[in-house]
Amino acid sequence: MPKQDKDNVEIIITTFLLISLIFLAINFNLQLGTIFSTMILTSVFLYFALPATITHNTKPKNTFNAVIIAAFSLAILLIITFFVSSAFQGILNVTAQPTLGSILSSGFSTLGIDKVVQSTEPVLAKNPLITLFAFGVIIATIETRFLARIAEALGKFTNIDITKINIKSIALFVLVSLIFVWYHFNAKGVNANVALFLTFIFAMISLILISRFKEIESATYLHVFNNTLFILPQIQGG
Repeated sequence: MPKQDKDNVEIIITTFLLISLIFLAINFNLQLGTIFSTMILTSVFLYFALPATITHNTKPKNTFNAVIIAAFSLAILLIITFFVSSAFQGILNVTAQPTLGSILSSGFSTLGIDKVVQSTEPVLAKNPLITLFAFGVIIATIETRFLARIAEALGKFTNIDITKINIKSIALFVLVSLIFVWYHFNAKGVNANVALFLTFIFAMISLILISRFKEIESATYLHVFNNTLFILPQIQGG
């Protein structure tokens, strides 16, 4: 894809996210607007300042492949979540076997969605579609793009090519994933050990996808699927 087309895609996505975030900030929580608008502006600044080599997609009409990759990655994350939850239950001498519900509660809440949802007092808080759009799509997209930009910026600073998976890039991914965990611990109030560990795993998988395919699209869908899978039972139950 020509650079001009990639730049146009970046501008379109950024504009869409900003407009959506303004709407959500007004109707949900002003703090959300502050946090995530900073992420959006930082991401677009780094895109043009670096300049970034990691773009939304590397070629047009790649969405289907990206969705399949994201779904496969989500399955891997779910399996890891199951084993981690089982291991922690064993350590804590809990006899009950993990269920899908408990896996979703321990694993797919790792990104702090439950904390953010519970802290909002929006006009449209009871609207399930708006809630799903906000936390399942917009916030997931913003965080994924921010994660990619921070990784590439640190890669440029340390002269590490994040599009190649080796010891140096893995070490960088570990650092960025720890930053991601720190963000969820401080900004979203995630403090459970299992949740924080799985947040780290989620970030590592996302960064590996970004590195392997040299684009953000599949990692974005992974984040969207992850958030949606956790949110759906909440809005259906509410």
